[in-house]
Amino acid sequence: MTGVGIILGTAAYMSPEQARGKAVDKRADIWAFGVVLYEMPTGRQLFAGETVSDTIAEVLKREFDWSALPAAAGGPPPARTRAATRSREAAARHGRCDRCLVFP
Repeated sequence: MTGVGIILGTAAYMSPEQARGKAVDKRADIWAFGVVLYEMPTGRQLFAGETVSDTIAEVLKREFDWSALPAAAGGPPPARTRAATRSREAAARHGRCDRCLVFP
């Protein structure tokens, strides 16, 4: 079990609240899933730094570059999905994938 103030996890996939050592819930997992979904079609790591500290700093400040998504992957996602995944504040993100994913 981990507690508030303890950072545990792979830095590049941490949600901002997790990187800050705050309490996390299922939205942290949804954030990490969104990072993986971004990385799959782009072929590049979204948050990368020379050190773990640099990577955490990227998680806390860097925005998703939606234009990096190739056209074959459908290009930038719908606004609802972007809004659900890009917020640095957990309270502003959806707590369920079915509320943020939009399928044609």
